[in-house]
Amino acid sequence: MINYKIILASKSSIRIKILKNAGIIFKPVDSMIDERLIQKKYQESEQFQVKDLALALAEEKARVVSGNYPDKLVIGCDQMLECDDEIFYKPQDRKSVLIDLKKLKGKKHNLITSNVCVLNSVKIWQHTEISKMYMRNFTNEFIELYIASMKDKINKVVAGYEIEGLGIQLFKKIDGDFFSIQGISLFQLLKFLRQSGYVKK
Repeated sequence: MINYKIILASKSSIRIKILKNAGIIFKPVDSMIDERLIQKKYQESEQFQVKDLALALAEEKARVVSGNYPDKLVIGCDQMLECDDEIFYKPQDRKSVLIDLKKLKGKKHNLITSNVCVLNSVKIWQHTEISKMYMRNFTNEFIELYIASMKDKINKVVAGYEIEGLGIQLFKKIDGDFFSIQGISLFQLLKFLRQSGYVKK
């Protein structure tokens, strides 16, 4: 039985794979929070900023899980996508993906990735990365091809896209950290874990 010191408050297959490949020993746990309730609360604020919402969601996920895992370091993650003052979420179905990708087509959008670490329900580290994503003018035929390739993963990622595999062809240019775009700012997280003694220097 492994005595885990680190908990990942996410069941994202991509985040799990990134941490495992980096040699981190951890346990993934789904926070099961209702993200839409927090989103609604923040969007009603006069000083609302998308990056604040991404950070709040990442922190809430970590805090909820931390309550069940005392003395464990809990990593919380969240991503928000903003384009033309509109926030894009995980799509409900294939039709929603089609609508979202057509809106993003040929435009630049910001992908905000927030990561936090919580210990005994207290936030002890945070990092937010904003990646600039430039989509090309792809054809409707390509969108259909891409959506078909995603299968049941289509509603598990923001705006229905991921840069692994065929999804990279949606873009003409990306300005940002590769791991942050995938959902976790690995280099910054590893630095914190080394400084805190959770991984060897």
